[in-house]
Amino acid sequence: MSRVQVVPIEARAFQGSPAGVVSRVLANAIDLAVAALLTAVLYAGWAGFLFLRRGRSFTFPTVSLTVAITVLLGVLAAIFTAAWTTSGRTSGDRVLGLRVQRRDGRSIGPLRSLLRALLCVAFPLLLAWAAVSRDRRSVQDLLVGTAVIYDWEPAGRVASDDAVGMAVDVAATVADEPRERQPEPVGGIDGQR
Repeated sequence: MSRVQVVPIEARAFQGSPAGVVSRVLANAIDLAVAALLTAVLYAGWAGFLFLRRGRSFTFPTVSLTVAITVLLGVLAAIFTAAWTTSGRTSGDRVLGLRVQRRDGRSIGPLRSLLRALLCVAFPLLLAWAAVSRDRRSVQDLLVGTAVIYDWEPAGRVASDDAVGMAVDVAATVADEPRERQPEPVGGIDGQR
């Protein structure tokens, strides 16, 4: 049975290979931004709750830097754990075409996801080991038995009935389109009848 090819032509050579440290850092930066946004939403929700309780005597709650960073890192660990347990991808991983999996290619379970998330949040600089490691694995990957690969395939994607028996290469079809194409007049719209 053939499948619809969704991996861009330029990325096919990298599909399934270990992810580099730059891609991983960029994905983590996106995840950190998402965590910061969720932390701000939590703060706003907390402030809204206090406003409803206190009414006119309400003032915005003051949060120390230590508490803010601790909550941010807790939210980031929760995001990592939930994403790696369910799909193997965080938001940043989706943007950069990455997937976290076990060394044997299977998905990682909740315990392994939690342990990896805690290690990544507590010791983020250990990610740098992926830059010098022969198989591009960070210290967190070595300790937990995971690997980060380039993977643009949607998780759990099933070929549609229309695609069974044929391979459709969307990227190649678009690449073969002529660059200089004259628009064809549409009757009744461009003054043509």
